[in-house]
Amino acid sequence: MTNMKKLDVINLGMVSYGEGLELMMHRRALLLDGRAPDTLLVLSHEPVITKGRQLKNTLVTFDPMIKKMGIQVRDADRGGLLTYHGPGQIVIYFIIRVKEYFKGVREMVEAIEAVLVVFLRAFKLDPYLKKEHPGVWVGKKKLASLGLRVSQGVTTHGVSLNVNNDLGVYRYFEPCGLSGETQTNLKEALNNSSMILDCDDIAARLVDCFVKRLTQA
Repeated sequence: MTNMKKLDVINLGMVSYGEGLELMMHRRALLLDGRAPDTLLVLSHEPVITKGRQLKNTLVTFDPMIKKMGIQVRDADRGGLLTYHGPGQIVIYFIIRVKEYFKGVREMVEAIEAVLVVFLRAFKLDPYLKKEHPGVWVGKKKLASLGLRVSQGVTTHGVSLNVNNDLGVYRYFEPCGLSGETQTNLKEALNNSSMILDCDDIAARLVDCFVKRLTQA
């Protein structure tokens, strides 16, 4: 018999980075206290660039256009460098006890990437991985990013998938230490301007894939 684990899925819709972070940390505290199960938070962020732990105590100079576009810049305690979140992008935060599902963090990262690869193949794409750059790539461009933090055996943060977000933002900073030209989204990757990409529908389908992978682990 398959061992089905309890997992909450909370869809926040569009929220500020601060709101998403606050709920993520609240659910983490509840999980550690045994007052809530493992949780997936599904959301989109208002425009924000986050700075990962590798940039702690590092002065990063941004193009003045970032401020003119109303994009916040916030510190984040996840791994990685600079990442952009905004409308048209799906973000999934994993607040889970690693050892309940995986042998370790490396296996968890590999499982998340594997789910993304299978999911994107359903769009007739040919996604692949780069060992030195966590996430998923199509052609020469990055479509999904991944950044986790693990503390007391519990993960926070997670993955983002570009669907139909504004790629112009990436011209004004270096996402994940890469040129902005390396970033793409589903709309561009599919090369079909007439295709309607519903973020809510795609998010629901992607979350379902993660839930199946985790609850049947």
